[in-house]
Amino acid sequence: LRNIAFANTAIARLYQKKGQIDSCIYYARKSLSESQKGSYRRGVLMASSLLASVYETQDMNEAVRYYKLAAVAKDSLYGAEKLQALQTISFEETERQRDIEMAQLAYQQQMRQYIFVISLLILLLIALLLWRTNLQKQKANALLFQQKTKIVQQADQLKLMMRELHHRVKNNFAIVASLLKLQSVRLQDEKAIQAMLAGQQRVEAMSLIHQRLYQGERVTSVNMDEYLTDLATGLMQAYDYNAKNFDLYIYIEQRTLDVDVAMPLGLIANELITNAFKHAYGDVQRPMLRIALLRRDGITLEVQDNGRGIDAETWRKINNRLSFGKQLIMSLSDQLEAEIDVISQNGMLFRIRMPK
Repeated sequence: LRNIAFANTAIARLYQKKGQIDSCIYYARKSLSESQKGSYRRGVLMASSLLASVYETQDMNEAVRYYKLAAVAKDSLYGAEKLQALQTISFEETERQRDIEMAQLAYQQQMRQYIFVISLLILLLIALLLWRTNLQKQKANALLFQQKTKIVQQADQLKLMMRELHHRVKNNFAIVASLLKLQSVRLQDEKAIQAMLAGQQRVEAMSLIHQRLYQGERVTSVNMDEYLTDLATGLMQAYDYNAKNFDLYIYIEQRTLDVDVAMPLGLIANELITNAFKHAYGDVQRPMLRIALLRRDGITLEVQDNGRGIDAETWRKINNRLSFGKQLIMSLSDQLEAEIDVISQNGMLFRIRMPK
């Protein structure tokens, strides 16, 4: 219908040019009718405009009617075109927005890929650094283990050598003590015999320390609890005291001492314990001896008996002729930088106080 309406409009224009108005009106009306049937707005506009121009010279009312029809068709046509144009613009804008969104999605995806690749590279770098650090640590640990093993082996060898040394020293002291005992048998003078036996006991006291050193786990420190117990019980037996009729108390707070301190302190303890067994008890019905090694702002050795005692002031006097045992106690105390307290109260209490 659109093509027929267009053809009829063209025929009507030709008749208008030739001046055949009736034929022009006929074909123009036919084109208008066909355009209205086919909803062909442009055909309605062309046909009604042509009829309006023809009727201007013949019938003004008809001309006005067709002009109105042409105006309506024109408004409808231009409105539809504008709507189509707007729809086209909206579609293009939508397409553009979609392209922008697609571009943004592609950019984001690309950025995620970049971030993934960079993160993977960083993780690989961290893993490489950790592997290298772990490898270096393993090498260092292996070297340290070798060094520790070597040090332990050397320490074990040194400990074995020290034990052997203390064992030999102990045996040498035992030989010296045996020689002194044999020598005392041949002597006739009682004082000489007592001096020889006292020397033997001092040698045995030193020998006992070396015995504790090679029997213990540590070759440079002495277990004073065991040492003082062995020393006291050995001297008690040497002076014929029965353990059933004798109260022996040993209280040790400082359980271990370095050999450089244990040796002179052990000799001091030997002298004090020996003096108690030799001179203290006399007619005491039940003898008592207390030995304590305390921690009192340093180390304190206490040896206390319940014997008849002596005058403490007399013991302290310098002008008195000193016995060898007292000289030995004072000399060893000076070596330890220790102070000596002598207290006479229900017996004798000797306190040797060494600083920290």
